[in-house]
Amino acid sequence: MILYISLTVVVVLLGLLVKRKEYVTFWPDTSSPGKDIRSFVNGWFAWMCFILLGGVSACRVAVGNDYWVYRFQFNLIMQHRHVSYEPGFNAVVYVLQSLFGYDNYKVVFGFFSIVTCALFVWALYSQGEWFGGSIFMLLCGGYYFLSLNSVRYYFVLAVAMVGMKFVIEKKYTAFLVSVLLAATIHKSVLIVIPGFIAAAFLSRIKWKKWIKVLLPLYGALCVLMVVGKPLWRKIIFTIYPFYENSMFDNGGVSYANIIKCLAGVALTVVCMKMLLSEDSCESGNGVMHLKFYSVLNL
Repeated sequence: MILYISLTVVVVLLGLLVKRKEYVTFWPDTSSPGKDIRSFVNGWFAWMCFILLGGVSACRVAVGNDYWVYRFQFNLIMQHRHVSYEPGFNAVVYVLQSLFGYDNYKVVFGFFSIVTCALFVWALYSQGEWFGGSIFMLLCGGYYFLSLNSVRYYFVLAVAMVGMKFVIEKKYTAFLVSVLLAATIHKSVLIVIPGFIAAAFLSRIKWKKWIKVLLPLYGALCVLMVVGKPLWRKIIFTIYPFYENSMFDNGGVSYANIIKCLAGVALTVVCMKMLLSEDSCESGNGVMHLKFYSVLNL
């Protein structure tokens, strides 16, 4: 615990030293004095954040509920036996252990740790105006520490974060290719294809015209998610049949997660109202990007 708290404090402090406002996509004016020096300094601090996060993640042993489960599954993959993982993940495990030796599970964990952390930091560095705040949310929101347990899921989450940049820049081919490749590691990432494309569309329309239509639809969807539990269970267990009646299928509800989601929605609504009150709310790339992220939060 001391290690993780110290890591959080040090990485956030390093992140706060990164000044990104004039360098990210929102803010195209990069003509300020000292730009090259600032870019060099920013890059070094971001690299230090990545080295610390990737190093701790790659060097972990027996951390997380899934650690030894993964190790057991790695061995099954090498024995050409059936596992429930996607074929891309199986292929990566097979190649790595063929190169470094049977049951060399630390190499596999290290590979996914380093790539996941690199994608996390790159996504935040290339898109976030306030890099320190973004790193703080990555760590204190639990995403980094949960990645020490759910290896595949948080790997594709990191790919999805990079995918936001591709969508903003209208590089849809790169977005689709990256997501489809990530789906061979964990197919849940496919949900971002319709999600991100819909968010991109909604971020480019005039909200004042559509907001009265979209908000009731969104509210109805939220209600449907609550009252339509049997339907969602059927859909989920069609995709993931091995989770039905497992230890994860216990009917429990995380009220802490619900509160966290509601708080996020409330903050997003406040930001949206601020955007709509601006004279330039219907134009400008910066506002469009903020709209895109607001829709994704909802």
